[in-house]
Amino acid sequence: MAETLFLQILKTALRGEKLPCDSEISSDDMDYIVRLSELHRVLPLVFDCVYPVCPYEESRQAELRRRTKLLVMQQTVRTEAFLNLYRELQKKGLEPVVVKGIVCRSIYPNPDFRFSADEDMLILSEESAVYDEALRSLLLRPQQKRSESYYETSYFSDDGLHIEVHTSLFSTEISYFDEFNSIFENLQGKTDYIHIEDVKIRTLTPTYHLLFLILHALKHFVHSGVGIRQICDMIMTAQHYGKEIDWDVLVKELEKIGAEGFAAGVFTIGEKYLGFDMNSCGYPEKLKELDIDEKVLLRDILCAGVYGGATMSRRHSGGVTLSAVEGEKSGLAHRLFPKRENLDSRYDYAKKNPLLLPAAWIHRIINYLGEVDAKEGNTPSEAIRTGKSRISLLKELGILPENKS
Repeated sequence: MAETLFLQILKTALRGEKLPCDSEISSDDMDYIVRLSELHRVLPLVFDCVYPVCPYEESRQAELRRRTKLLVMQQTVRTEAFLNLYRELQKKGLEPVVVKGIVCRSIYPNPDFRFSADEDMLILSEESAVYDEALRSLLLRPQQKRSESYYETSYFSDDGLHIEVHTSLFSTEISYFDEFNSIFENLQGKTDYIHIEDVKIRTLTPTYHLLFLILHALKHFVHSGVGIRQICDMIMTAQHYGKEIDWDVLVKELEKIGAEGFAAGVFTIGEKYLGFDMNSCGYPEKLKELDIDEKVLLRDILCAGVYGGATMSRRHSGGVTLSAVEGEKSGLAHRLFPKRENLDSRYDYAKKNPLLLPAAWIHRIINYLGEVDAKEGNTPSEAIRTGKSRISLLKELGILPENKS
């Protein structure tokens, strides 16, 4: 009941509307809705929609209102900071391709009610030094040096802005994402401009931005999971641009990767729960014909939280699912002793020096044991169980062939 209500509220919020005044919500349901909203980082969207009928007493409602206003104010500051930054980059003759974040927010009824932790810019690899100098001159600080081959670098400002500068949109160190990256290697004919306030921003065309959003969500889905906010982004983008999207091109690219089942599941969730109108936007028959049962996918999404971070065991289970799509053994041994290129940024020293790989494995195991909490269900066996359950879902969606484990 509470999950259904949560989705109804989101559906209403995506239209920029409020719940009817005669809506009834119990305090218990409201508690669950708030927890789910925070887990998926959609609290401003949800609370703005639900506050006219919020069942909480005044003091509790005021605290929730205060938290929501703070999140919106912080997002507004980050939005203005990014627009100012983009103007300054343009003055220097630089025009990075912006994806996700502000591009998605711009099509929401209340843009700054849609939370973004960072903004993503795509550049050519040979432009890295030029952008580094430009961003430093604009008082952004780069993150601690990562390995030479890494595909993204983060920059931070004192006003809370976090920029991720990409030389490719997906990891170049995991072979599963090679086909993802190949789609965006040549951007000729794949970029366009949008206006946000008074700033002309270069981004991907509607077709390729929606394709990127689907593949970005899939990237997280095959790891630890994807949250409802990313589903909303895809639904809002498809609904906003509708028949401007070349659905034939989009489906063709999805089929190359085996992602059409995932996309069909997402849009089915959109139609059944979030107000997505397939007919008005030219949604293709090819995806309709897949007839995906969206219920298991929706359950996985709601349990996942943002980027699958709901529980530590789910985060650790990502090693199992990622190994499966990479075609590798997915057991505990492989989870604890991954290949050098599959280590995260905390272990860059092993990426630079293969002789340090055993030290990185020990480091990872110590970190993992420090995170284990049996009371929370965060154990190695629970991570493996979660991973195996999610592998079954990957097979149902056609992401993994049936003969892979």
